[in-house]
Amino acid sequence: MEGIEKKCFDVVKKCQEILAEWIVPDSTISDHGVLSRLLGILDDSQLVREMKESEPINEKYWNGSANVARTKYYPEDRIFELEYGNGKIYHYYDFPAKLWLESFNALSIGSFLQRKVKGNHRYCKVK
Repeated sequence: MEGIEKKCFDVVKKCQEILAEWIVPDSTISDHGVLSRLLGILDDSQLVREMKESEPINEKYWNGSANVARTKYYPEDRIFELEYGNGKIYHYYDFPAKLWLESFNALSIGSFLQRKVKGNHRYCKVK
């Protein structure tokens, strides 16, 4: 994601954080579907469905990372693809869509991988 797309994404994330912090604790909204949509909180099946229906941003290039070049998510198969700067590619299986979104927003992809991915998901080197 580059330029204006990144700025738009950052603005949406900030709005979600503000909604979560200020509106939710005192909310009178009783429809959890409406509240979930406001906050961008979706269950995995809904998230995957929406990713299929739209043209999702399912790939990210990590220009600032010393080791990771690119990550990609295949929602139909629940596969997280990780490409290192040296060209090696790994697939992590049974990867939840919510975790993909969390990786997409990570400040450090290396730290995210250590905390949430490595050792927690079955994987295979594909290249």
